[in-house]
Amino acid sequence: MYKALEDTSNAITHYESAITINPSYLTALNNLGSLYYNSADYEKAFVLYERVLKLDPAHATSLNNFAGILKHMGRLEE
Repeated sequence: MYKALEDTSNAITHYESAITINPSYLTALNNLGSLYYNSADYEKAFVLYERVLKLDPAHATSLNNFAGILKHMGRLEE
């Protein structure tokens, strides 16, 4: 909801709360990564996408997001 309203700060707070309750909540991890990516906090986004892929290596959305952030960071060799 906050993401749709472009209230990034509240969206981040709520996704972090959701992840505290359920550390394996893939959608929250991925969406939080996207919020950080869109806020140009690429290292935090990288860590979150990587975390999703450790939990589910076939998570298509995070695979795509992870590839995009590697490209953006100039780390395609990974």
